[in-house]
Amino acid sequence: MSAATRTALAFTAVSTVGGLLPADMLLRIAEARNLPGTKPADYGLPASVPVRDEAERAWEYLKPLWRELRAALPSDPTTGAPAADPTGRAGTEWLAQLFRKLDFGALTEVGPAGIPADSDPEKRFPVSHRHGPALIHVIPWNQELDKRLTAGQVPPQSMLQDCLNRTEAHLWAVLTNGRRLRLLRDSSSFSTAAYVEFDLEALFDGELFSEFVLLYSLLHASRFTVPEGAAPSGCWLEKWRTEAVTSGARALDQLRLGVQNALTVLGTGFLRHPDNSRLREDVDPKALRDALLRLVYRLLFVFVAEDRGALLDPNAGDREREAYERYFSSARLRERARRRQGTAHGDQYEALRIVLDALGTEGGRQGAGAARPGRPVHPHRRGRPAGRPEAVQRVPVHRRTAPRPGPRPRRAALAPGGLPASGRGGAGLGVRVPAGAGAQALGDGPHVRADRGGRQQP
Repeated sequence: MSAATRTALAFTAVSTVGGLLPADMLLRIAEARNLPGTKPADYGLPASVPVRDEAERAWEYLKPLWRELRAALPSDPTTGAPAADPTGRAGTEWLAQLFRKLDFGALTEVGPAGIPADSDPEKRFPVSHRHGPALIHVIPWNQELDKRLTAGQVPPQSMLQDCLNRTEAHLWAVLTNGRRLRLLRDSSSFSTAAYVEFDLEALFDGELFSEFVLLYSLLHASRFTVPEGAAPSGCWLEKWRTEAVTSGARALDQLRLGVQNALTVLGTGFLRHPDNSRLREDVDPKALRDALLRLVYRLLFVFVAEDRGALLDPNAGDREREAYERYFSSARLRERARRRQGTAHGDQYEALRIVLDALGTEGGRQGAGAARPGRPVHPHRRGRPAGRPEAVQRVPVHRRTAPRPGPRPRRAALAPGGLPASGRGGAGLGVRVPAGAGAQALGDGPHVRADRGGRQQP
């Protein structure tokens, strides 16, 4: 299973917004995989006690507390709205215990004076608690994190974020109402909200222990602790965030090298094929590079969309899905490429063209999902494919029968830097094609066709 698929399927009650900590980093934290700061000693535990075992003990202690709280504060059966909590039971009997199990101990109340802004001491933020440099803001059980409690009041999320942005001493914070819990960071450099959210209702009601392990690993008090004399950025959370940024840069470098290699391999293959004489005789190096670059990025879109399960029509039946996976899927193509299986025949490329043409056709096909009559493309059969990937999300497919000329790149379909322009067919993941997207936005590139012998023609 690909890394993208594993990440997409990893979490049910955890979401990351604004790129604070990307999903792949959360997965590494949960699995304690190749990441500094994940050893037992880093959590203040004996070397013989795995972090996961300590998380399990906390889990077993908290589950009955959660069940009692849910029984005492049931949601409205009609609207699902949370019950009022006039006695503050969620704070004293639930959240206090949760933070104790995360090794915070008894939280320190900030008091009515609040937290003053650095640039304006008269501006104070009504944060409820703190733990060292970390701020912890607890709001009532039935209050939403993003909504004003009364007219003119700032939503808790906005207030806490503004506090972080305007105080140098506080870099990270936790916001919770007992039902949801968010991890925030000073994000004055971000244009939108950025946080990691845990849906405690889904986590405990669904008994998602593996996701509680992530909560325990990410929000343990040791993650916020700063060594004496060090800046707030010396905590493990900040080190993990730096690692996530560095890993992202490395991934981009690897992607860049992969694209360069793909351009070389694909370009060499098109130019060397014995039936592509017209391409060799009248080649424009820049035009060929542009066309190849578009093809490579469209392949990347298809790979990601397929790995995330976003390419096929959700209503497609098992027969259509099996036909796509067996004869048209990029996973099959990639597996063959890794094993270096293949011949000079053009059927694999033609099968790929069918998918690209389907995704690039303007308007799409409404109600696609039932396979048309036609024989499938078998791996051992030479010649042009006759099947149709009808399970592709809302798109028509058609077969090209007339010869096509050499590469005719459409530079308007490229954004600066060679990336496909947003709003074109396949923008983002290339899943849904809105009206006016451009019929050929995913279809252009070096054109070849397969004759009856499976050879490529220009």
